Amino acid sequence: MRGWAVALLLTLVTGAVAASGHAGPPPERSGSSSPSRSSPREPLRNPLRGPVEVLRDFRKPRDRYGPGHRGVDLLTRPRREVLAAAAGTVGHAGFVVDRHVVAINHGDGLSTTYEPVLPEVAAGQRVDRGEVIGHVTAGHPECPTKPPNTCLHWGLRDHDAYLDPLVQLRTGGVRLLPWRAAGEAGP
Repeated sequence: MRGWAVALLLTLVTGAVAASGHAGPPPERSGSSSPSRSSPREPLRNPLRGPVEVLRDFRKPRDRYGPGHRGVDLLTRPRREVLAAAAGTVGHAGFVVDRHVVAINHGDGLSTTYEPVLPEVAAGQRVDRGEVIGHVTAGHPECPTKPPNTCLHWGLRDHDAYLDPLVQLRTGGVRLLPWRAAGEAGP
């Protein structure tokens, strides 16, 4: 029941932020470009420094309020820095039910959520891709018992559709190698 309530409140919070006119960063002025800002549709970056272990995968819900896992749980340790996955505007930084949550609106309906994270940012603040937005705290109830018993829940939404944030990561290019039939000699 607690997980369902958190998901409902996150849906309401990010929806209320979008409806209030704070759905994303202000439009860029023509002629000005900032190389440190990410486009909303650029690949996301890992919200933790270094390699991560996924403890719980994304499970898309059948409908808006149906069961599922609306993000991924990444193994971490308390007080570890959490980074913005893309540039945007902080939509929420504070408590939702029983834990700290940071939600960032990246424009064009794209938003990411991070929990449990003690925020170092405030609602309405503009953040860059890779900027520290807070630190992981203990207390995610669905975090498995694997030591250090702390995980970061990282969620991604495109308007009302939940997405797997891991699919949106920049992973490097794919390199296809020539195919040879069995028994065929190489060059």
